[in-house]
Amino acid sequence: MSEKMMVAENNFQLHWRRACLNLRRLLIACLCVSFGCAEPTGSNGAERTYPAAVNFQEITIEQVISEPPPAGDYNVQAFVFSVNICPEKVLCILPDGITISADDSFKNSIHLPVSQPGQFCIGAEYRMSVRLNFYDFEQEKPQVYLTLLGYDQI
Repeated sequence: MSEKMMVAENNFQLHWRRACLNLRRLLIACLCVSFGCAEPTGSNGAERTYPAAVNFQEITIEQVISEPPPAGDYNVQAFVFSVNICPEKVLCILPDGITISADDSFKNSIHLPVSQPGQFCIGAEYRMSVRLNFYDFEQEKPQVYLTLLGYDQI
């Protein structure tokens, strides 16, 4: 390999590493902005904007993730792991909403878009009535999408 080709290859590798590092920094910054939008809730007096949970068939978060039932209305029992509130004039990765999990860990969690996410308390357990839908984005497996219909804190 000629010296010019080796220099060109080294320059390419250097630029590629810098681009990857910058992309990683951008992703971390976006995640910080997104998750940094969450405020401790429960004490801010946010008004409830959803009705009480309804008596639908119970399913688990694990079922929704691994083997979702047909589209329809269901109840899930979940902990609120995080509250995401995107400030005005800021581009956030996640829309306003909550991240719910079957237990108080981030494992097997789902982001649930909601209006006024400040009405939910981080770490609290809820019984939620949700509408389960599927969206096919030309992927192998259709994506599950949940819409909150109502909730009760347990």
